[in-house]
Amino acid sequence: MSERNPRTPEWVQVLLAPFAALLFLLVQPGPPPRHARTLARQKPPAPSERLARLLRHTQRPHPYALSTPTPVAIPQYERFCQVHSRNRARWRLTYEPDQFAPYQAHHRVLEGIVLAANDLEALDLALTEFAPPPHTRPYLDHRDGSLRSATAERTPARVL
Repeated sequence: MSERNPRTPEWVQVLLAPFAALLFLLVQPGPPPRHARTLARQKPPAPSERLARLLRHTQRPHPYALSTPTPVAIPQYERFCQVHSRNRARWRLTYEPDQFAPYQAHHRVLEGIVLAANDLEALDLALTEFAPPPHTRPYLDHRDGSLRSATAERTPARVL
């Protein structure tokens, strides 16, 4: 009548065989382990490969690395700082070693005014004695008489 040993039907085996083969093909082993023992067993790259890799990395341009000029040592730096601290409200001091007058002072407000000197003593004297021209305000011309002052035009509302 009925069999005591149940067997899988043939149609199930036919359907499962392709899926098992597909699963076997999809599952691939992962990358090799990167343990110290595994790395020690690997052969180091040849010197020519190492040199080629080094040259490949060093010849690339670096746009983020700006070429900054080398800092210039200012002679009598302490004296330069003293002159700058006394006059820093109005003047910005710079040192340009390739100029005839290397010590320069730029006015902070009036950008066109620049004083230059060969030594710090002369520059300090010039900065303390030099007064930039005052800023003139534009006023109305009252000479023609057509414009009167505001106090003359006021008339009281009621005279008692």
